[in-house]
Amino acid sequence: VNPDLQIVLITAFASIETAVLAMKAGAANYLAKPFASEKVKSIVEQVARERRLAQTLGDFERRLRHAVPEIDLQSRSPGMQAAYRTIARAAVADVPVLLRGESGTGKGMLAQALHLQSPRHQRPFVTVNCPSLSDELLASELFGHIKGSFTGAVRDQPGKVESANGGTLFLDELADMSRTVQAKLLRFLQERRYERLGDTRTQIADVRVVTATNRDLEAQVCDGTFREDLLYRLNVVEVMLPPLRERDDDVRRLAQHFAELYALRNQKPVPEFTPAAVHKLRQYNWPGNVRELQHAVERAIILGTGPVLRPEDFHFQNPASADKAAAAPGLAPTENG
Repeated sequence: VNPDLQIVLITAFASIETAVLAMKAGAANYLAKPFASEKVKSIVEQVARERRLAQTLGDFERRLRHAVPEIDLQSRSPGMQAAYRTIARAAVADVPVLLRGESGTGKGMLAQALHLQSPRHQRPFVTVNCPSLSDELLASELFGHIKGSFTGAVRDQPGKVESANGGTLFLDELADMSRTVQAKLLRFLQERRYERLGDTRTQIADVRVVTATNRDLEAQVCDGTFREDLLYRLNVVEVMLPPLRERDDDVRRLAQHFAELYALRNQKPVPEFTPAAVHKLRQYNWPGNVRELQHAVERAIILGTGPVLRPEDFHFQNPASADKAAAAPGLAPTENG
């Protein structure tokens, strides 16, 4: 009738064996007679908290599957499950969030997921890719400029902070930001105030800041390239994303997820993976992480000619790792190739 119902087992015949059997059978908790009423209350409150969290995560997943189909929340990795739980909880708190992890682990998609689950979800989600801009251009990109403030500034231009007013500003790879821009960002985080380049008028914006990095910011604080006070302001909630090579069980499922996604987008039938193809994918160490796997599957779907994906349909960025995968023991030819 209700598969989500939580069950607490009460018994007068308590033993370690029955406790283990109860939990394996799906009980949420275990209560031995005799017991105090406060113990029952405590267990009921705990189960209620877990149920509310499960409902929140379920709603989170449904909204994300529609808005960000590339993201997959079914990971069996404890690290990814912890990241998803933290994002779901942090989304409703209007505080800065720092996403850490190697390039390609999905920090940008999680930032968007956080925004979509937050009270700001109907307002803009604006991204700034910090490493792609020079010091002056990054300051202009963030805070805007007025005509004549620098060479090439032929008209007034609002910045991304102004564009994100009421919503979320995502700063990708902020470790490359100069200390000058760091100081401007710190002031904005503290006061919500800023000035466009070349302007003396102070602007105000209500923006939630989410940042991401693949660098060791603490080491950069030690060598003087990153402000310690800015790190404290940005790192109110920290989320760590593990690399794909530490999520071996996720590779097959993610590959299937991307195959279904790109087959639909390219109006092709969803292909099957041969056992040899799955083995090759799982043996590769994925230096580009989930992004590299996503692109490898997309390329295989676009260039594939049949209903089956074979090892030769996948091409990797790191030839050494690919050679290792191909030479791995147990990769015997199969009936399906």
